[in-house]
Amino acid sequence: MIKEHKSLRAIWLQGSDRYKAALDAIKDTGKEKDILLIVFDAEPEFLELIPKGIITGAAMQQPYVFGENAVLVLDDFFNRKDVKKHIQLSILPISTENIEKNKLLIKRNVLGILK
Repeated sequence: MIKEHKSLRAIWLQGSDRYKAALDAIKDTGKEKDILLIVFDAEPEFLELIPKGIITGAAMQQPYVFGENAVLVLDDFFNRKDVKKHIQLSILPISTENIEKNKLLIKRNVLGILK
């Protein structure tokens, strides 16, 4: 893809598990300074790669928040309270500019690291 599209300036990955292959392809073509890598979701390594600018940013799901919210909704349901049919929960937009202030949130809500 990189070789075929000479004007390519960014890659958006729909899943975080493919980031190593994308970084390898960018490096193999010598385009580290030219192509930005943006990822949906997160891996623990992103806590180091994003601050270094190796990965430009990530839209991170928050499974901890999803589970927490599900338990509250189930409790309401079983206690015969009204529950919303559709619940929208936020995704964390993370970049080099905001990762430091969000590291604890990322560890807990995204990666499930409770230490």
